[in-house]
Amino acid sequence: MCPVTFAMHLAAAVETRAGRKGARPCVVVAGGREPVHWEAYPTHQFISTGGALPCCAEGGCWKSRCQLVGDGDPKDSHNVCRMPVHVREDLRIAKCMEMISPEDVIRRIELYYRGGAMQYEANLEQAMRTTHIRSSKENAEKKPGFSEQAGVPTHVLIRFRHGLGDAVQLTSVLRHLDHYHPDWHIEVASLVGKHSAFHGRCDQVSILDGEPPKTGRVDREYNLDWHECATCYPDSPSTKADRCLREVFELAPIEKLCRYVIEPSEAAIEKAHRYLRQVCKVSLGDDCRYPVVLIHYEGNTSAERKDLPHGVVQTVCEHIIRAGCVPIILDWDNRSPLPDGKRIHNPRVDLELWDGMGTGDAAVLAALTELSTLMVGVDSGPLHVAGATSTPTIAVWTGHHPLHYMALADNMTHLVPENHRELLRGNQDVGEAYFRDHYRYQTYTDLEDALVAAVEQRLKDTTGALVYTRDFWIRSNNAQQDLVVVKDIAEDDSYHVAELPMPRPVVVDVGAHIGCFSKRVHERNPLAQIIAVECCPENIPALKKNIGGFATVIQAAVTYEKDLTLLNAVYPGCVTTGGSVVLPRSVLEQRVGKDGLQEQPLNVANQPYWADFRRVTSLTVEDILQSNGLDHIDILKLDCEGSEFSILEGTTSLDRIGLIVGEYHGKERFLKLVAERFVDWKLRILKDGELGTFWLQNPQLEATTGFHELGAGSDHDDRCLSPFRIPLAFADPSNREPVSLPVHVFNGSRGDTSLPPLLIAALRNDDGPRYDLLLMDQRAVIARYEHPEGWLRGFARLNGKLWTIDSKGALYTVERAGSSVQLQKVSTSPLALEAHDLTVIGRKLVTAGSTHNTIVLYDPQSNRWEAKRPWMSETGTGSNQDDWCLSPFRGPPDPDQDAQPLSPSHGDEQSPDDGDQHHLNSIIHDGEKFILSMFSSDPKPAGVRWRDSKLDEGLIVRWGADGFDDEPLATGLYVPHSLRIHDSHVWWCESFRARVCRDDGWRSPPWGGFARGLRFVNGQCLVGLSRSRVAPNPTLDVCGVCLFDPRDPVSHEIVPLEEPYFEIYDIIPVEELRK
Repeated sequence: MCPVTFAMHLAAAVETRAGRKGARPCVVVAGGREPVHWEAYPTHQFISTGGALPCCAEGGCWKSRCQLVGDGDPKDSHNVCRMPVHVREDLRIAKCMEMISPEDVIRRIELYYRGGAMQYEANLEQAMRTTHIRSSKENAEKKPGFSEQAGVPTHVLIRFRHGLGDAVQLTSVLRHLDHYHPDWHIEVASLVGKHSAFHGRCDQVSILDGEPPKTGRVDREYNLDWHECATCYPDSPSTKADRCLREVFELAPIEKLCRYVIEPSEAAIEKAHRYLRQVCKVSLGDDCRYPVVLIHYEGNTSAERKDLPHGVVQTVCEHIIRAGCVPIILDWDNRSPLPDGKRIHNPRVDLELWDGMGTGDAAVLAALTELSTLMVGVDSGPLHVAGATSTPTIAVWTGHHPLHYMALADNMTHLVPENHRELLRGNQDVGEAYFRDHYRYQTYTDLEDALVAAVEQRLKDTTGALVYTRDFWIRSNNAQQDLVVVKDIAEDDSYHVAELPMPRPVVVDVGAHIGCFSKRVHERNPLAQIIAVECCPENIPALKKNIGGFATVIQAAVTYEKDLTLLNAVYPGCVTTGGSVVLPRSVLEQRVGKDGLQEQPLNVANQPYWADFRRVTSLTVEDILQSNGLDHIDILKLDCEGSEFSILEGTTSLDRIGLIVGEYHGKERFLKLVAERFVDWKLRILKDGELGTFWLQNPQLEATTGFHELGAGSDHDDRCLSPFRIPLAFADPSNREPVSLPVHVFNGSRGDTSLPPLLIAALRNDDGPRYDLLLMDQRAVIARYEHPEGWLRGFARLNGKLWTIDSKGALYTVERAGSSVQLQKVSTSPLALEAHDLTVIGRKLVTAGSTHNTIVLYDPQSNRWEAKRPWMSETGTGSNQDDWCLSPFRGPPDPDQDAQPLSPSHGDEQSPDDGDQHHLNSIIHDGEKFILSMFSSDPKPAGVRWRDSKLDEGLIVRWGADGFDDEPLATGLYVPHSLRIHDSHVWWCESFRARVCRDDGWRSPPWGGFARGLRFVNGQCLVGLSRSRVAPNPTLDVCGVCLFDPRDPVSHEIVPLEEPYFEIYDIIPVEELRK
């Protein structure tokens, strides 16, 4: 493979090796340089873009250079490429070459193999072809546990007249019967084609309506009706099989047995090999799979709740073909119009593959699936067969829920609708909890887009590529292992991150794995400085993907030992991805000789580790402090598989550490170490046992770090005692007047900035006010949704969803609807409020209510609303100490003053005009306290509009459990809005001065009009501009989005909205909505 170079000619000129037939295959990445007919090499594959660009519209391009060399040669200034593309800051290539993708080249290379000009090595294929499937004897031997001395076995006959999917589910029941009743001699009589699913799972198999049952004496007979499950079980899936176990056989399901197993015979495996080679014309790959994708999209029953449209599957097939794979549609009765026998295949029932059964066969289908690259299916027989294999599988659900129809399967990703909870029967909370913890799934709103994306992702996913699920990037080939850690640390909060007081801490995460602890800390406090250290190289890509945007990632081991190697626990299908152990080289060498450890991650067999002799960089706590310029560590987290003892025994910096939270391996040794070295420290055992978790608190640093003694179960979210808080900065009152700077409006791009897709909450005047949600892409509005309920006041992301709130306090999720967008109402605040802005604190959505000067929080998981009242109007009342307030900066409330409960009913509320005393309009949280923006610290006069009074008294304040800070962050603001935290600073819009401000005194130039809605993306600042209200010195009167670099705000771009739009409330980048 080469461009148009000397090698292209050599490929044809040099003779091939003895024994090879034909010309040497050669793929030429020609681009626009010259077309194929210029050369006399008919066996070469030319990838040409000739004629596609203006510079090569009339023939080949012979420019001398694209990348300028700076060597003084005239070629740097003459005959230079006219259409260069920067692929790196220091490198540019020709556009004609950049247009050619790696997939284009791969496809041309593989054409030689598919066409037969080249063949994969025969010895390699023969050596690998059966390594992926293990078959068993057709008649199983006696099961373990059976004893002749135990007496005469019980003969059991199970008659099963149900379809293929149900038959596969029965294998789970048979596994349980084998476990609970090893003395049972079981025969299963089933329909033809389903019978082969049971070989190896029972003692005998017969075919109903064919051969009679083989069992002579029958002690128990079961004619299984196979009823659907009408409830959700808390400790198992809720399928027909699980109901059968509980109600028919009166057995408790065992989680590890709630999985399907089919063992194809050697004959079934050979049939599958032969069909894929001969009919589909494909060869076995290095991964022991053929490049085919099986698809089953039409069920025999409940079609309206299962089937996919032909058009959707046609689109999926085209993407599969472009990815270099062959689509095979499983369609026994030829209902699908898509197979043509050339590009898209169908293993018809009349093929030799099925032995003239007139239907598919479970064992052959299992072999066919095991040898395929990917399976895509709906709730029907082939999907259940796929659950008994190791082949990556995408299960598509529309009207059924997988919890009721599919057992556990590590190889399967379930695509479920956004409202999948509504498909659960019985206690939906119980069902949703079990599904979330035990199934791998993704939700969708647009099925076609989601399915195409999932298929494309899996086809690229042959070496453990990363996939996103449950808020984390995990490895596809170790998904369940990674999710065990996600559940333990991120979801179950095993280190009690929720109880940590959150000043602006320095956190060192030792044994960071894929970033669960670091991300949990970051969610609690976006201003935390996090250093994540991980020793296992295989964990680094997922770690960087999860936390690289906000944390420093270091690949190293923290220990005081030298000359280290790794007892590596990570390989495809490993036991755990979080158990790698650092060892001295000499120790690991001894282990290799003694335990027979493999030195490569392949063929590890049943061992939990492999010997990784790659060099391991080691750091000490002191190294981390020095290299990162730290004088202290607030939180040191240790999850390092035994290295915690080296760290705790060896560090000389205990006086610089506030809290150690971690895992110990050996309780006796740990407690002895604490007694000897941590005499004055406070030990709290979070999880007891030989393998336990703990907190160690340094009492000497309590006063400075805020780590006071904490008890389990108490609420510490608002505790704020750290000196390392946000630096207070104040607006300079002597420089309040705006500076006149040139303002430019651009109707198109400047060329050096990229505006992402945006959601915009906008107001238009079209025969009265209209409240719109706009989707802008490529600087043009491409979709509009008119909201009939009120003005949309803010956007936020939580739990993988995009949320918005309207002025009446109703929360919605933003969802794509075809080519447009729509809102799905989730909940409405029981407290009448004028909602302003929307943010996320922990796992709650938070808004500011100006009507009652109230902070309102909503928990989507519990559907629970809460309210905090930093202060109240002079005539209002508060419900508890958090709700007390005098004027914002007066001191603590009087404990003797009477308090009255805050009524949630709408009927008793103050009017918005009377209740809105300070106009609280934006809120964020810095990890320690709330930060609020408001129009004034003093109540406005009764009956006076805000825009007529106190417009230049705006301020930014911090408020927490101990009340307001003594001084505000900023004062003298002309109507502040849109608080944000970015790059360790607090930012806001000073609306009536049409500018952006920062807590260190930085201010953008004024653009005129009214500024509200602030976001940051890729180093750029986006701010919404509205037509002026009563702004002083307006220099511009436009409604649109301003894009600028904070380092050079004078040079900016404004993308206007056309009439009749005149006001914007909030904006948010939404790359995920781009089609």
